[in-house]
Amino acid sequence: MKTIQKITLSVFTALIAIPQLYAPDMTFDVPTGTGTYSGDNTATGKAYKTGTGTAVFSGANTFGQVEIDAGTVSVGSADNLGNPTATIFNGTSVILKITDDMNTGALTMTTAGSVQVQSTKTATLNAAPSGSNILSVTGTGKVAVAADLSTSSTPMAVSGSGTTLGVSGGSGKLPTAAISVASGAILELGTSVANGAVPGTVDIASGGIVAVAASVNAPSNVFSNATIPVFHGGAILQLGAGARFSQAITVVP
Repeated sequence: MKTIQKITLSVFTALIAIPQLYAPDMTFDVPTGTGTYSGDNTATGKAYKTGTGTAVFSGANTFGQVEIDAGTVSVGSADNLGNPTATIFNGTSVILKITDDMNTGALTMTTAGSVQVQSTKTATLNAAPSGSNILSVTGTGKVAVAADLSTSSTPMAVSGSGTTLGVSGGSGKLPTAAISVASGAILELGTSVANGAVPGTVDIASGGIVAVAASVNAPSNVFSNATIPVFHGGAILQLGAGARFSQAITVVP
């Protein structure tokens, strides 16, 4: 009888422990088009996005992280992405779409993926991205960096007319990996831009823009890896009123 009681207690204890060891997950599947979830999701595990359509999250969610396995997740607030705010890119051509000013939280690049920012809006990258796959900045809005992300080895690519990747503030630094700026896209050096704010190699395509904000006195080693070609022929250095830029640059075909 004692043996039976012991086994029963062990099984009961294991059943009680399961919710504590394995947080519940949730899958949001949008095969095509756009689907909106406006409730407050209380899952504490992952929220998986599947299907090639767009899932719009507009509620105050508590899931631990969002994993985009296919398609697009669209949000306008950090609350929409859960707590803590974290997104995993884990599919082909997956997109995190930002529709209002907000912090992105941590981004994990298991695969390549895009942060697409709506026009006139700013997505603030306030945590160092992780992973060696490319983080693309698209849309006609802006991704802003005012924190030190130089511990990250995630490469970044900026593309699309008017699409902006901005770095500013005394501690604002981009990842140490390569940064590329396509034709029409902008790498913006903003207020109080620091020495070494762009620590990795930089490739500014013909038609790509490096913009120094108005009244900014950019130090001579913003691009700390100055021996790497920075500008291709046809690239643009845009100086705002009262701006000063004394960086040594190299122009290549």
